[in-house]
Amino acid sequence: MSRALLDTNIISAFFKGNPAVVDAVTDYVKRHKRLSYSIITHYELLRGFMALGSDKKLAAYRAFSAQCDILPLSDQVVEQQAAMLYATLKNCGNLIDDADLLIAATALQKKSGLVTDNQQHFRRIPNLKLQNWL
Repeated sequence: MSRALLDTNIISAFFKGNPAVVDAVTDYVKRHKRLSYSIITHYELLRGFMALGSDKKLAAYRAFSAQCDILPLSDQVVEQQAAMLYATLKNCGNLIDDADLLIAATALQKKSGLVTDNQQHFRRIPNLKLQNWL
């Protein structure tokens, strides 16, 4: 299993106790020590847990995220990856939403794959290696 960023839907499945994802996360951490994901994924997860209104779930997520590498958006991610991806996909008539573009751009900039259940959108990104733990 190569290095990869986790997408929001994979971490959500982990928190729901999906056995396949829990096993894959456990195996990944044994090999790579820490999980990684984009600040965009972090935002999507925080807003979801806050919207649930459960202090317990939010606290569990915060403890989880403290053990992970949350990758920031940099000028390189935005200019050299995301903006170029946007232009390419727009010109092909194949756009995906900005959040997914930024997540994909972060993975590409870090030379990592992306673990996601949203293969339909992310398949449009050239050179992005995808895995699905679901």
